[in-house]
Parts: sequence; structure tokens; C-alpha cells
Amino acid sequence: MASHQLLERLKKRVHRIRLATINIGTFTGCSRELADALKTRRIDIACIQETRWKGSKARDIGEGYKLLYHGVRSSQNGVGMAISKRLRESVVEVNNISDRLISVKIVSGPTTIRVVSCYAPQVGCLGEEKDAFWESLDTHLQMVAPEKHILVGGDLNSHVGSDLSPLLFITCMDTATADLQAPYSWSLLYAVDVFLTGRERQDLQDQTQHWKDRLDVNGLQLNLDKTEYMEYGPQTDDTIRIEGRDLKKATQFKYLGSTLSADGDSLPDTRSRVNTAWLKWRQVTGVLCDRRMPNHLKAKVYKTVVRPVALYGAECWPASTRHEQALHVMEMHMLRWTLGLTRWDQVMNEDVRKIMGVTPIMDKMREARLQWYSHAVGVEESTAPQPRGKKKPCGRPKKWWMDQIKEDMRHVNTTPEDALDRKKWRATCRKADPATTWDKH
Repeated sequence: MASHQLLERLKKRVHRIRLATINIGTFTGCSRELADALKTRRIDIACIQETRWKGSKARDIGEGYKLLYHGVRSSQNGVGMAISKRLRESVVEVNNISDRLISVKIVSGPTTIRVVSCYAPQVGCLGEEKDAFWESLDTHLQMVAPEKHILVGGDLNSHVGSDLSPLLFITCMDTATADLQAPYSWSLLYAVDVFLTGRERQDLQDQTQHWKDRLDVNGLQLNLDKTEYMEYGPQTDDTIRIEGRDLKKATQFKYLGSTLSADGDSLPDTRSRVNTAWLKWRQVTGVLCDRRMPNHLKAKVYKTVVRPVALYGAECWPASTRHEQALHVMEMHMLRWTLGLTRWDQVMNEDVRKIMGVTPIMDKMREARLQWYSHAVGVEESTAPQPRGKKKPCGRPKKWWMDQIKEDMRHVNTTPEDALDRKKWRATCRKADPATTWDKH
């Protein structure tokens, strides 16, 4: 009983740091009011934006709070930070990066904290100013030692779910997990998603545990209920266990618009792209199925809106006859419905393509594969997962992507050495859409 009471007393003595952020508009005439508000809410560190004070100074604003601010002009921008009486003597370093960024280093006992106050450019600002701000923030966060705790507060002039929110989040993730990240294709980060790859089950389990521990240290959390794993190749009965919990095993999942399967088959991804292309086609039927619209305009809409959706990720498929047949059937149905043709009209596929000025989608898929191959020629083999020798399964071996590339190169009569000359390679592999009667005029 005595030990329990002692533990409760120790918990009460633990000091927590309360962080706040506020866009004050202007600091002139409201410093005392701000100090009273911070004291009432027991705030230890307050990140302040749009102070509109010129210079780089430190001053007391009352109630024991010390204000550190930096600004270039008194008419706009300016950032600052208010430190409570308990922590003001622990400030060991102040970095005035710009009139939109200020960074303070605080050493409190064994803990080192880096607090950043930022004020992002508004929507109407120039693109160069926005790029400079985010580059400065990213550069500064990358320089912070991994043993330090990072606190970022500010007015980012964006909304939850906008393009800037995942950008800031991934910047913090890159800083917190820099030493855990493997080369690309072994570990990928996008917004709040993390993709990890391992050769062995135990290796992947150790990686996941390391990531969870690192996220916990930095105030983040790995949602084990939504974390799944997929085993490529022959399936086993073992599982991945994180802190006593078995992760859910999936046979396929969708990541960044592409469907990955445990057996390595890309046909489910092809079917998914076909369905997505039909959804896009239905969105523009007001133009494609309007008899008053000229055919050359319909063809442009199809080639710029619908076809790229169907071919998204197709450059990575080891395409077989089933892939090509699925895309071919989809395209011909779309083109015939666009022209108002049925089988009773007895119009050949070649004539339909000639009227619309559309090359076969299989040729465009071959062009995409060869263009992607030219980009991948200079990639080191160590950066991409390589197949390992395992027991050969029964039946015909699966078709590899390089097998398809070799077939494509034989079809266009080129060699791998030609890929080093980008201009020549692009001219050799490009398959242009045929000209229509409208284009000839």
C-alpha cells in the first residue's frame, strides 16, 4: 500500500510540457493579454505566427513568459515563441531561419527538445515562396539529431485533407524514421501509409516491431487493427506477431491504385483498371455518346481522359494474352458505343479505329513498358527485390517482366544498348495514334 501511494506521488511530480500555437494577427498592444491567456491555460511553450514585429529580439511579456521573435518587415509575417518561467532558463539555442520559421532548442534535464514555430505562405503567394518555405522546413528538420524530440507548431494555411497536410506529416515521418528506412521498393512511405518488404518472415516482423517502437517514442501510433501482411509465393501456416497480436494475413491488397496479389498474378490489377476505366468513361458519356459531337473531339476525350486510366501501372505488368484480351474488349466496346455502332452494323475493328484515330491499346501498353524499361536500365540491382531460388512449382512457370520486355524489343527491332540513348529509344518505341480525316485537313 505504501509503494502504491509513493507511485501516485511521483506521478504528480512529473511535469508535462503543454504546447500551443496561435496566429495573433499582430503583436502590437496585446502582449499582456496573451501572457494572461497562456497562464490561465498553463501553457509552457506557445508558437506564435504573424507577429508583425521587425527584428530579432527577446523580451518579457508578463507572468514570467519570455518572448523570442523574428521578423523582417513590420507590415507582414513574423514568427515568435513564448516560453514559460519554468523553461525559459533551459533555452540553449535560437535559430532565426526566416520571417516564417524560428527554431528553439530546450534542454530540460536529460531531455532535449527542438520546437519549431512556422507560418506557411498563403494560397495567393508565389510558388517560389512556397517552395522556399517547405524546403527550409524540410532541411532544418533533417538536421535535427534523432535523439532529440521535435515539436512543430504553426499556421500552415491549409485544411485537413489538403495536399499540404500529408506533406508536413511525411516530412516529420522522414525525420523520425530516417535510420529505419530501406532503399525504395523495400520501404515506401505515402501520407499515413507505410509499406515494408522483407525476404523472410522474421525479418519483416523485426522491421514492423522497430517501426512501432520508433513511432511510439515520437508520439505516433501504429494501428495494428489496420496493419496487414501478405506472403508472396507458396503459403505457410506461420504468422507475424507484434506485441502478442497476430497480424491479419491478406491474399491481395490495393496500394497507390495498384492491386498486388500473393501469387504474383497481375490479372486482378488489370481487371481493377478496366473497372476504373469504365467508371471514368461513364463520367464523360455526355460528350462521347452525343451524336452532335464530332468524332475527332470524342477521340481526344477518350485518349486523354479514359485510356490513361486503363493503362495506369500497365508498364509493370508481365502482360499475357488474358491481360491484352481484357483491355482489347474494353476498348472496342467503348469505341463502338461512342460511334453508336453494334455488331449488326458489321463494321470491322480496324475500321472503327481508323474512324476514331486510335491505335490498339496493346501497342500503347508496349510503348509504356519500353519507356519504363529505359528508366530502369540504370537502377542498381540491390535497390529492387530479386527472386530467390525456391522449389519450382508444378505447371508452366510464370511469365517474368523481363521476358515480356525481350518480346517487346524483338517486336520493335531494338536492343538493350539502344535504351541508353533516350532520344533514339523514344523514337523507336513510340506508337502514335493514326491520323483521322479531320487531322489530315
